[in-house]
Amino acid sequence: MSDITTEELRANFEEAVASSEKLKASTPLGIMEINGKFHHYMNPDTDTLWIGFAAGMKWSKILSERATR
Repeated sequence: MSDITTEELRANFEEAVASSEKLKASTPLGIMEINGKFHHYMNPDTDTLWIGFAAGMKWSKILSERATR
């Protein structure tokens, strides 16, 4: 199984936010780019939510792979 890229994971995060009226209303998706690449979300709460989402997805994959060994 190939690893999901950060860009793909971020697209999934933004799709999840956009598909929920409550999240969309309270989760601004403005980003900070450095050297033309995503660095973080400008809103601290959005950035914290993003970090938790990304960490949860990565750990889910790790635990799933461990369970199938």
